[in-house]
Amino acid sequence: MASAIIEFLEALDRLVDRGVKPTLDAVAIEAGRKKGSIRRGLDRHKELVIAISKAAEQFEKEVEQSKEFKLTARVEKLKKERDQYLEQYNSLLSEHIGLIYQLEDLRIENLELREKLGEQIARKKAAGTLVSILK
Repeated sequence: MASAIIEFLEALDRLVDRGVKPTLDAVAIEAGRKKGSIRRGLDRHKELVIAISKAAEQFEKEVEQSKEFKLTARVEKLKKERDQYLEQYNSLLSEHIGLIYQLEDLRIENLELREKLGEQIARKKAAGTLVSILK
């Protein structure tokens, strides 16, 4: 195998190790050669081109799996957030419903007290001592 091909393969390994998508030009530049020095049409580059293509496919698969993993993790995080907000909502809702019931009880009590006060005023008026209620 020619030394240039070995240099290209070593450059390919370095790119893959660094997490860079391998392309023909990227491998050539990494090997210290000019862009375009790896050609698909040359028989001596045939195996190299196949190796770079396979590495690029593997890179794409890993990137896709990484994206899936990140999306799955994000979905799980959002589900937890949703559950927390739902719990807070239900807590606040039950608290407000409780306050509404208390308010209604106080409103009824207020009406009953007004009714009693009205009865007392009516009795005092009948007795002629309305001024004594106000004191």
